[in-house]
Amino acid sequence: MLDHSLIKTALIVFLALFFFANGINHFLNPHVLHEYMEYRELNRPKLLVFLSGLLLIICGPLLLISNYSLQVYAAYTLGLFVLVAAFLVHSFWKETDKHKKMLEIQNFIKNFVIFFEMIYLAGTF
Repeated sequence: MLDHSLIKTALIVFLALFFFANGINHFLNPHVLHEYMEYRELNRPKLLVFLSGLLLIICGPLLLISNYSLQVYAAYTLGLFVLVAAFLVHSFWKETDKHKKMLEIQNFIKNFVIFFEMIYLAGTF
């Protein structure tokens, strides 16, 4: 039989690492993300990359803290972040190139999966 607490712990650890690593990437490769934000015609791309990177670096590790309020706050914040990013950044309906459209659809769906993971986790801490 599966140990569900072990699976939940692994999920939280991997999500925390995922968000933290993505946040670090915002600062290691900002030019790539700036270009992507400009391509998506988002205002103030440098500020968006900085703020989103900061949010990911702070909230990712908070999922690991043994404090109910901080974990729930982090989970809801990250859930909201990926939901907003799904619509603003991964707007596949704007793509005309079929390969780019396919990648954006995958990222859009991925963000929804992560959104529901975060909402689920927030209710189980």
